[in-house]
Parts: sequence; structure tokens; C-alpha cells
Amino acid sequence: MDLHRLLFACVVMLCAAGMSQKAVESQAFGYASWNIGHFALGRQSSSTIKPEEADGKLKEYLAFLEKSGAEIVGLCEWNDRFSGESSASALLFPGWSSFVRGTQRGAQYNAIASRKVPLEPGKIVEYARRSQRTYYVVTEAMIDGHRVVFVQTHLDWDHFTAGHEGDRADQIQTLIRTFKDEPHVVISGDFNTCLLIEGKWIDNAAEFRPFVEAGFTQAIPGDVYTWPAHKPIMCIDNIFVKGFAVRDARVMSDASLSDHSLVRCTLVPLWGK
Repeated sequence: MDLHRLLFACVVMLCAAGMSQKAVESQAFGYASWNIGHFALGRQSSSTIKPEEADGKLKEYLAFLEKSGAEIVGLCEWNDRFSGESSASALLFPGWSSFVRGTQRGAQYNAIASRKVPLEPGKIVEYARRSQRTYYVVTEAMIDGHRVVFVQTHLDWDHFTAGHEGDRADQIQTLIRTFKDEPHVVISGDFNTCLLIEGKWIDNAAEFRPFVEAGFTQAIPGDVYTWPAHKPIMCIDNIFVKGFAVRDARVMSDASLSDHSLVRCTLVPLWGK
């Protein structure tokens, strides 16, 4: 190949790459993860919203979710009832194409809502080592002809009971081992990456490091705190991805809605990379 043909081939490849990137940009979407605290600020496993407060409180939740710009939302500490017998999923995600949920097990209840694309029926996967009845819910969707896996989880906070010291680390390794070879995957949730030392809870965001070492992109830096929402001192809520560029990652807090901050980012698909 002579120099002119080589230069022409390079230009063609660069143009093709540019067009591909433009097409990928068009498939970008907002993603959020939120421990919603059972509509009880995390204080109990059933809603504490009184019927007479429901309409006003619903407007606050809807405005907060709309402000996040999320088209797919992973949820921890979900509750099927918003107030009384009212359906929380119908009220908070009206017109969304999919709502995939696990099962409630005390504080544990994971779900994923989507208005961008329909989600496949979810599957619950139990952790082999655990103190609470922890699990993750996994589903998938087709975006621009590509399969994307979505995982929402809530890990153990108990690292101090005899026999459970390594449970959370094992749960993180389970997620990495299961999804490290997926080309397009989003793992999010409340990872409870903290330690109880001499009666005081201490942030331990270094526990996220195995995800990064396994090639995942961490959306929220470890020095950006997410809990408690009124005055965050720990980074325990996060989003990890493969096959996406992460943009506009930030934390949003409203302590009147949940004891956890919402974490969100814009995900730009990197098809073929």
C-alpha cells in the first residue's frame, strides 16, 4: 500500500470511529441507584408515610427522581406500598416500561425500574456467605442491538459477628467473578463499605478497590460521601460499570425522603470496545 492509500485508509477509519462515537452518544442514558429506605427513612421495613401526607410526599419523590435525570434506577430497601395500600411502583414510576423486583427480606429488597428500554424478568441470586439474607437481582435489556446486564444489590453491614468477618468481601468477589467478563454491565447498590471500630462506624471505601482492579469503572469516588443523607460521612452507595463511559456522576440528597443519598451518572455505551 503506497503512502496516499495508507493516509486515505486512516482518514476513513477515523471518520468511521467518529460516526460510531456519535451513534453511541445518541444511546447515552441517565442511571441512578438509591437506597430509598422503605419510605421510612430507613428506620423500619414498612412505609411510615401517613395517608394524609401521601399526595404531598409523592410530589416530592417524583420531583427528586425527575431532577436526577435517570432513565433506569436501581433501588435498595424498596417497599411495595407507598402509603396504606397504594402501589409504590405505579405511583413513583408511572408509564415506565419495566419494574423488576426481588423479594423483601427484612431490610433487604432490591429492584430496578426502567423507562429507557424494557427489562427481561429479573432473577434473584443468593450470596453463599452472608449474615443478613442478602442477594442481588439481575436482569438484562437490549440497547441499540447490544445486550446490557443490570445488577442491583445490598451487601452485609455485619463484619464483626464471629464467622461473618469476611462475608462482604466475599460478596464483592462474587459480583466480580460473575460479571467481570460481561462486555456491558452495570452493578449498583448499597455496598455498606464501612467498619465498626470501638463502637464507631468508619468509612472504608477501600473495599471498592477490587472492582477497579478487575476493570470496572467506579462512578462515585471514595471521598464523595452518600450516607447519612443529612450529613454524609461514608461512601457506601455506588455504581460500577464495564462497557460504558461515565459522565456527570454526582450525589443528590434529600434527608426528608431517605437516609441515603441518590447516586447518579450518565452512561455512554462503548459498543465494540
